[in-house]
Amino acid sequence: WPAMTMAFKAAPGITDAAKVGDKVDFDVTLVGSAGEVTAIQKKP
Repeated sequence: WPAMTMAFKAAPGITDAAKVGDKVDFDVTLVGSAGEVTAIQKKP
């Protein structure tokens, strides 16, 4: 799929692992009816 932008909530401190423009892998967990980022890792 082409690049896209989506908004998700994230646990405190999770987004400290990356900055705007970084390529990342991330895990999203369904919490109620919304997705929440639960892990993020920068790609090499």
